[in-house]
Amino acid sequence: MNARELRVCGAAVVVAVCLSACASTLRDWRELGERPVPFEEIWNAVVEVSGRHGFRINERESDRGRGDFTSRWRTSTQGFGQSRRTRVRAELRSEGQTEERMLWQVRFCVERQRVADMARSMDPREEDWSNDGQERDLEDVIEAQLRMRFGESPARPPRASPEKSIPGS
Repeated sequence: MNARELRVCGAAVVVAVCLSACASTLRDWRELGERPVPFEEIWNAVVEVSGRHGFRINERESDRGRGDFTSRWRTSTQGFGQSRRTRVRAELRSEGQTEERMLWQVRFCVERQRVADMARSMDPREEDWSNDGQERDLEDVIEAQLRMRFGESPARPPRASPEKSIPGS
């Protein structure tokens, strides 16, 4: 290989690594829709419902002025590659205004990470954690509680699960 081919291969590897890193941070947000209630009420609802499940606000990563809520990690260290941690992330965005109030778009997710290296699972470093999807069951509970907090029915249509879908139906 000449120098030009090495640079092209190197660039391809860098792009592939960057794309895989971006893909690992994608979130499947739970959308609660627009809320014609004061920002303070929505923010307090997210903080209180998250706190009810053991997720305290992370002051360093949250920005109330921008409507970004991030909780601290809640860690479960079990060893043998079973160490996990979860946290709640929420975004509150202004979506216009009715005659009397601002409309706020609310969305959230519960991120999950794990330590795959069994040797490090009892005493993991920050770099030992890797993304492990989302806590769907806990998202269901939090969504129901937020909906009830805003005076709605907690019921929502079931999500289509790709594992359970039947081909050709």
